[in-house]
Amino acid sequence: IAEKEEIAAFERAAAKVQIGPLPAHLLFLGDSLTDFQRGYNYVDKLAFWLQRRFGDQVTFRNAGVGGDYISRVLERLNREPTAYRLSMYDSLFQPSPTHVFIFLGHNDSKVSSTSNYTAQAVPPDKFEADYRTVLDVIAAGTKARITLQSASSSVFEICQANADKATAANRTHSLFGKPEELERYNSLTKKIAAETGAAYLDVYEPTRTHPDKRSLFDPNDGVHLTNAGNRFIALRILEHLCGP
Repeated sequence: IAEKEEIAAFERAAAKVQIGPLPAHLLFLGDSLTDFQRGYNYVDKLAFWLQRRFGDQVTFRNAGVGGDYISRVLERLNREPTAYRLSMYDSLFQPSPTHVFIFLGHNDSKVSSTSNYTAQAVPPDKFEADYRTVLDVIAAGTKARITLQSASSSVFEICQANADKATAANRTHSLFGKPEELERYNSLTKKIAAETGAAYLDVYEPTRTHPDKRSLFDPNDGVHLTNAGNRFIALRILEHLCGP
């Protein structure tokens, strides 16, 4: 259930979408923000509005994998036998996508308690190198238009409180959603997009400055999207498809 104003915003955006020659096939790569809540996550909501306008001329594949970071994506694309959940990318480019959206950075940028919260899951230089290689693999296998999405913001107070609880319990843990880390990785993603010709979609600032930010994120972890958060991301992508 959404407010009438939000439904109207979706209707206006859907009417203006410029998706190019039909048929179109949209492929989504990402972490748990893409993988979880299937049936009503942002991919499903986007699919509803595009198929409402274009019918079965627009198809979708959600290949998000919970826990993913860019290096895992690359391992799976390279069909490495030990890659985590390798089967999620089986026949990934069949049918060949016309659009690829990549929504990562949340796990890449998390920092570990064992390093006093200074070591990221994927160091920045490796993040950049692997991301560029991922784009090379996609470009070699498809003619898709590629959009790199920034990581979304977080409710960092919740992330910090969870880390503090783990510290008090003497548990090794990760700290998610640290603003300076998210912004560092988003800057890298934007740079990569600019230098490779991919599009860049900023969902960090719109989620960071949202007037009811907490409504967008899971109250238990401050990172995953609520139903309202999934609607928010879906609308940003729909507006992105309207062109400049």
